[in-house]
Amino acid sequence: MTGLEEVSAFLRRPGLFSAIKDLSNPDSPFRGIQIPDNNPEITAGFLEMDPPLQLSYRHVLNSYMSPTAIRRWEPLVRDFTNACVNDVIESGRLDFVDDIANIVPAVLTMAILGLPLADWVIYCEPTHAMVYTPPDSPDPRRVQQASMAMVMRLGECVAEARLNPRPGIIKALIEAEVDGQPLSDEGIIGTTFLVIGGGFDTTTSLTSSAWHWLSDHPNERARLLADPDRLDTATEEFLRFFSPSQGDVPRSAPVWSR
Repeated sequence: MTGLEEVSAFLRRPGLFSAIKDLSNPDSPFRGIQIPDNNPEITAGFLEMDPPLQLSYRHVLNSYMSPTAIRRWEPLVRDFTNACVNDVIESGRLDFVDDIANIVPAVLTMAILGLPLADWVIYCEPTHAMVYTPPDSPDPRRVQQASMAMVMRLGECVAEARLNPRPGIIKALIEAEVDGQPLSDEGIIGTTFLVIGGGFDTTTSLTSSAWHWLSDHPNERARLLADPDRLDTATEEFLRFFSPSQGDVPRSAPVWSR
């Protein structure tokens, strides 16, 4: 299904499909949402869960992802951006992707999660490589190994956060409960992995695509500069047109198989 009305109606009836990725049974029809699945041993956090468990994770994140919550980070984002510009200003040139769009969203994601800011370097390349590496290239195995190493590092960070919690999403996930039970380490790591993927790669992809388009359409760029009130609408349109994440699909699951 590709029509907006059909997809919207379908998503409101979770009994007709499942997003679950069943890692316990390689023959299970519940294989998650990623096509192609370049990381068969890793789940995409709550994206590969079904309600009501999925909603428990989303509720934790909502307080960190609301427009009001994100607005509080704006001064820090400006500081990060200015620091990136200052790092290369003496050279007289700047690469918008390598010098800003790769770095600023990554450092911000670390801050929101409650991870050491300098660790963005550890996660940056594997996160992008999982998306840009074609499945028929010679690199998927290397990328998969790097992804697993990243997951192992996240596991260490969650264990550290249980002993010495820092303010952020990971601390909130550790403290959250579902039906009186704490969230599993697997669920916390998977959700953190998902937030890193969204905070790093999809944000960089969308930002880079928007800048590229504005470079090719200087008149439209001038309109935005002259009328900043259009920025919110323009951002929504860039997000619609330059979908940063493609190929995700819930798999239909007959009701009787649930």
